[in-house]
Amino acid sequence: MEMHLNKDTNGTMTRRTGWTPNLQISGSIDTNTVAEAVPWNSRHGYKGSKEAVHQFFEQGPPIICLQDVRIPKLERQHVKRELRCIFPHYFIYITTAQSPRTNNRDRPHVFSVLTALNSAFLPKVTHQCDADT
Repeated sequence: MEMHLNKDTNGTMTRRTGWTPNLQISGSIDTNTVAEAVPWNSRHGYKGSKEAVHQFFEQGPPIICLQDVRIPKLERQHVKRELRCIFPHYFIYITTAQSPRTNNRDRPHVFSVLTALNSAFLPKVTHQCDADT
């Protein structure tokens, strides 16, 4: 089992287990075929990195977590539909927030995280109807 050390508020080192092994232990992920999750921090947002994002999906990892993909709230459902059409075996979740500060064009910075779960690796994951995720 993957073990890490955390420093708590008192400065004491404590053990914690990685979340992927916890999914394996609970039976939420197929332990025989699981590979590493793919974390990635975009420099150019979703639109500017679309080809790279699609390459991650084409590789078929069980979990994809893309940070700072800059998907505005009004475009979330469009991006989810687009990805589901191309990669229907993934459950797509997008969370977006805006910074109170503005960039050099006087626009607020948009922070988005896109998480994708491959249904082939996660048999216990159920898909929720798109409310606003």
